[in-house]
Order: sequence, then structure tokens, then C-alpha cells
Amino acid sequence: MHRFLARQSVDGSRPIGVCARRRARSWSTAACWTVIRSSAMAATSRTVDSLRVMSRIAVVLPALGLVSILFGAIAAPAVAAAGHKQPLECPPAHAKQITVDKQAVIYKAPGPPEDGEEGFPTLFACAFGHRRYMLGEPAEFGPEGGGGIARETLVGVMVAYEKSLIPAPNGHDSFVIYVRDLLTGRIVHEAPTAEAKFPGEVGKDSAEKIVLKRDGSVAWIDQTEPHEFQIRAVDKTGNRLLAVSGDIVPRSLSLKGSTLRWIEDGKPTYAILH
Repeated sequence: MHRFLARQSVDGSRPIGVCARRRARSWSTAACWTVIRSSAMAATSRTVDSLRVMSRIAVVLPALGLVSILFGAIAAPAVAAAGHKQPLECPPAHAKQITVDKQAVIYKAPGPPEDGEEGFPTLFACAFGHRRYMLGEPAEFGPEGGGGIARETLVGVMVAYEKSLIPAPNGHDSFVIYVRDLLTGRIVHEAPTAEAKFPGEVGKDSAEKIVLKRDGSVAWIDQTEPHEFQIRAVDKTGNRLLAVSGDIVPRSLSLKGSTLRWIEDGKPTYAILH
């Protein structure tokens, strides 16, 4: 009998187990059942109380969830604003502006410090409200060579420029046209100023003038021989040679919309920049 009673505890509480042990000593069956009924009633009462608490929690939790959602909706923008780093001033107050467009600027400022001293004057470009990109030091040439950035051109958020190095590490000269998107920093186009005539060369002499479209399509005039000029373009159709002549007027290249214009043999000549 006492083993059965011990196993029938409603919630594992002690009274039924105690009844079973005391029944073995001298308790009557009626006394035992009285204790069992009392214990069962107490356990039932506790169960009802637990259910009431759980029902209250079930009512409160959705409300707390709603409060959490509302708090998150209110706090999230503030947290995001606090974690968002404001873009650096562009251009900085001390910078010398070279070319300004409604959307971007090219400026000159000290480059990265070297050996604890202020860096050399360097050209930077940035779209307003975005990070800056270093183009390089302005081009300088001497008896032993030189190079740098030249012919920088700005249209919208696109910047085009020539980067030269004389001599390059391989002992030959290098002249390359770059177009960079100032919103993303991506190099949109990269092309030598002309086809190389000798192994190891990259480009042929410095570009006379660069013109640029808002989508990054670019064209330029390059002197390839003492009395010869080329007009080249890089656009949606690829890298193209538009004209070669000794009668092209240097720096006569212009762009209106998608129409290129230059003076050749004393008269205007036209092409489309796609």
C-alpha cells in the first residue's frame, strides 16, 4: 500500500510520501487518505495559482513585445545615426581647388607624411559628401625623367587623368589614361595613350587634351611622332583609334553631348563618343 501511495503523488510533494512511510508505522488507512486528500487539494490549489500566473504572463508578454518593437523602431534610427561616421570634409579647408563641378572637386593638398615630415603636394578628387581618392603627385619632368598626374578632367562624378612615369621600372616610358568613378572609387577605364611601338613601352608621349562624358566615356589627342597626332577614344564600343594625321590641330578636341569635334586639315571633323 505505501509503495502505491508514494508513486501517486500529484506533484512530487512530500505529504503523500510521508503518509506512506507513517502508514507503515501505525497510521490508519482513513488517516492516510485524509492526508492524501489534503495534499491533493493543496497541489491542485498550487496548480490553479500557477495557471493564473501563466495566463497573466501570456497577456503581458505580447504587450512587452509590442513595447520592444516600438522602442526598437524609435531607437534604431538614433543608434544608426550614432554609429554612422560622417564623411570627411571634402575638400579640406586648407586645400587648393584645381577643378570644381557641381558634384565633385579636384584639389591639391599635402600627401601622406614621409619620415615624420609633411607629404609632397598631391592631387585628390572626391564627390561631395563622399570619401576622397588620391590621384597622385602633379607631373614634373627633369633631365633624368619624371612623371605624375596631368590633364585631369572632371565631369559630374567622373574624373579622367593621365599618369606618366619616365622611365618606368622596366626602363621604358609609361603614359596611361585613367577614368575613375568618385562615388565608388572604381576605375572605369584604363588605357595607354597610344599603341606602343617598342616592346616594354606603355603609351606614346603625353596626351595633349582629354575630354570626358558623364558616363565615363573618354577621348584624347596624343602626339605620337614629331609631326603626327592621334585621336583615340574608350567608350561602350571599346578602345578606338578615330584619326591619325599630321594636320590635326593640337588641343582642338572638344565634346558637346556625345559629339566629338576637332580641327583636321583646316576644317572641323566629327565623331560620336558612345
